[in-house]
Amino acid sequence: MAENNSNNNSGRPEINLSDAERVYIAGKLAYNDEFRQSMYDDPVATLATLGIKVKAKDLPDEVFIPSKEELRANLAEHLEASVAESVGFIIRWPIRC
Repeated sequence: MAENNSNNNSGRPEINLSDAERVYIAGKLAYNDEFRQSMYDDPVATLATLGIKVKAKDLPDEVFIPSKEELRANLAEHLEASVAESVGFIIRWPIRC
């Protein structure tokens, strides 16, 4: 996966992740309670299990993870937008005639 690169305007290094990597991490945070807890307990080690190399000094002092419900809603919106972009439209069921 990725590792931190040059600093951005916030003074923190940027972590370059692909869209698929971001979706994968968001999905784990939305559906896997053990993964969520490990991100709170030791985000450096947890990210390292995914091949993402960061240093503790480069992370915020306090970890904030959106609620599982918020992440699930965002993932659903992302999936719908991705499908719409690739096929040009979305069909919602049931269709009312």
